[in-house]
Amino acid sequence: MRDKAAKHTTTPYKVRVVFDGEDIKLPFCKDTYCSFDEFIGYFRGHLVYDADHIEGYCGGNMGEQYKQELKYRL
Repeated sequence: MRDKAAKHTTTPYKVRVVFDGEDIKLPFCKDTYCSFDEFIGYFRGHLVYDADHIEGYCGGNMGEQYKQELKYRL
């Protein structure tokens, strides 16, 4: 049985992104095989949770704000 009280700060899992049969190194990762913690850490800081904001993207009514927000940020 797994001890639910045990806290793990790192996992042995790696994330690999493949496009058209080639490995893609994500700019926010140290290596082509990104540690799961790096991968999740980046997206936790960049995901949008506001439903109205998401609807703006899906509805195509973001205008210049859309272009500015899609610029890649680290």
